[in-house]
Amino acid sequence: MKQLILILCSVAFMWPGQGTGQTQFRDLSIAPAAATAFLGVQSNTVSREKAKKLGFDNPYGSYVTSVIGNTAAERAGIQPFDYIYRVDERETTQYHRLGDILADYEPGNKARIFYQRNGIKRSADVVLGTREEAVYQKVGQSEKAFLGISPVYEAGASADGIGVNIVESSTAEAIGLQNGDRITAINGFPMIDWDDITTAIGMLRAGAQVNVTYLRNGKSAMASGAIKSLTTQRPREEIVEKNVESYRDSKDYAFLGIYSEGLDKEKAEKLGYDNPYGSYVTSVIRSSAAAKADIRPFDYVYGVDEYRVGENQQLTGILKKYAPGDKATILLIRQGQKKEIPVVLGSRSDAEEKPSRNKCEDPFLGITEHKSSGENDRGIAIGIVDNSTAKEIGLQNGDRLLSINGHRMVDWNDIGMAIDNLRVGETIQVAYLRNGKESKASGPIKSYSATKNCRDCDCDELDQTFQFEIDPDFELELHHGAAPALADLTAQISEVGADDAQQMRNKYDLDLPQSSNLKLNAIRIASNQLEGSFRLEFELPQAGETSVRIYSGSGRLIYDYDLGSFSGRFSDDVNLAQNGPGKYFLLVRQGNQRLARKIVLK
Repeated sequence: MKQLILILCSVAFMWPGQGTGQTQFRDLSIAPAAATAFLGVQSNTVSREKAKKLGFDNPYGSYVTSVIGNTAAERAGIQPFDYIYRVDERETTQYHRLGDILADYEPGNKARIFYQRNGIKRSADVVLGTREEAVYQKVGQSEKAFLGISPVYEAGASADGIGVNIVESSTAEAIGLQNGDRITAINGFPMIDWDDITTAIGMLRAGAQVNVTYLRNGKSAMASGAIKSLTTQRPREEIVEKNVESYRDSKDYAFLGIYSEGLDKEKAEKLGYDNPYGSYVTSVIRSSAAAKADIRPFDYVYGVDEYRVGENQQLTGILKKYAPGDKATILLIRQGQKKEIPVVLGSRSDAEEKPSRNKCEDPFLGITEHKSSGENDRGIAIGIVDNSTAKEIGLQNGDRLLSINGHRMVDWNDIGMAIDNLRVGETIQVAYLRNGKESKASGPIKSYSATKNCRDCDCDELDQTFQFEIDPDFELELHHGAAPALADLTAQISEVGADDAQQMRNKYDLDLPQSSNLKLNAIRIASNQLEGSFRLEFELPQAGETSVRIYSGSGRLIYDYDLGSFSGRFSDDVNLAQNGPGKYFLLVRQGNQRLARKIVLK
């Protein structure tokens, strides 16, 4: 039984009928949007540090990034860069954000909105409307403002402003900005992070005046001029001219076609990546731009043309600057070598989703986690499953896996990724350590069913997959400044620390075990760009009654999947993005055994 629990809706949708052995397609119907009051702003949350810099007493408010037409917010004169911290008598808190407060209102209700603008606290009386009344502005490529800057990666930077590089022949170059300048304000609005730059440029249209305050060699200066459009910046024949719903329509953005995951700084350092904010490719979508350009799993993408990924600009954010049909150069690292890969960017409609595989088609190496003696920190200590490929090619309990098919193995995510990109019968080559000596082994990889010799493996039927469609308008407040499918978010998974475990137990009566008695292998969570969600995957070597749950940092159950008696590979798309950046907790239970992990979405 599977439920998708939406943070802004108290109704859980339960889907019976699993176990039929047929591929199932589920439509998730949402209650009409008109039932909920609608203010009409897009907004970001802010960090405590940013709130302090901007003089906000309450760090849990909503920093407006845009105002939607024909809404209560527009009629009240609310503007981008306003900071909303209260509605009537209710202040926003860590667990009750603006969206949570507005959920208690109905269309037609009157409310007083309290906000801060340019350091001055203000209020506005509004009559809340409905989402159906809103008018979303459509902006063509020729109207979109394009300043022509990209972020400079600065490890631990604490200086004022945002370091930038300058795009050739752009507005930024024309008004005199240079590589290394630090932008401190645009049109009078303070620039604290890249979100602010996106908001400031998004307010403009091509031809409008842009005033940029910046630091160069410690001295403040201002540069001004008319801002160009992307079509002015680049040859018109290279641009696919479209009318684009400026914040929602992901179908009109350029599509590269990769699944990827973010890396923590420790792993990035181990792999030799100077910039830890890139996208580590986990698989490539068939018939996509990435597939045609021969981008591969384990490639590390850190830039496109003049743009570079950074703490406040992920790869998805860069790709929004392009349209389908645009030519670009993808900058990546492959096995330690930097490469520049030319691509013609496509659209989502061009891509083919990876077909489902049954247990006769699912490659299975047959290794488990193994307690390390601590004598050597190279590689990953493994245990061996009987009758498996690992057993047949000579691997033994306690071996330390170094690489698979030439790709370095740093963690179990890498192992799952390497195996997932093989087909049954293909050769798998492994390098490993045994008693301090490095060796190699190879052989054809077997399927899960051949390894387990299971009589209940139905190899004529595909594993069940679920597709659910959510009304794209169903978000009361966008915590990352974009519709969830377009959010510039990455997910990282780690063990649950003592502080997190204690907080969740004390505040929400949620018991998250720090040590696990459940064997669970190759756990990972990666961006599923095709569906605009995250894909959670792991392997359970033993069978038993299994459930998978994910809780938000405020103790809400947002994902619940009862698998029944289950063993083998689990894979499902999880729409974490709709709930915004923050901490989440995964809890897998099999019988009386449990395992918990922390997921950080940022």
